Amino acid sequence: MTFIEAIRQGINQFIEYALLIFTTLGKLITDLTHTVSQLSGPVGIYTVTAQVTQSGSISTLLSLTALLSTNIGMFNLLPIPGLDGSQELFALVEKIIRREIPTKMKYALQMAGLILVFGLMIFVTINDIGKFF
Repeated sequence: MTFIEAIRQGINQFIEYALLIFTTLGKLITDLTHTVSQLSGPVGIYTVTAQVTQSGSISTLLSLTALLSTNIGMFNLLPIPGLDGSQELFALVEKIIRREIPTKMKYALQMAGLILVFGLMIFVTINDIGKFF
């Protein structure tokens, strides 16, 4: 593969991985029970990484690393309070209403979003541990 082909392939792979998180979020909304059981938290990620590492394939390990990095980055950009993407949402709302959102409201929304995200992380981690037994 030439350098230009490799760059093209990398961009295409990034787009595919980035769209994967939106597809998963859509399924999470439309088919919650089936999709949640397929999500992996830190324990599941460790298990998959250990399996890929034992396979000895550096390209597969790099591909997994790219997938994880892209998904974490895209998830962080979602407009969920508590994540970085919410700052963009707050700025957009402030521009529309032409005044600043009260600090207490921002704080309450940030806390609610963080509770939601941490709740999902705890649930997924418990689900990962349950897969061992």
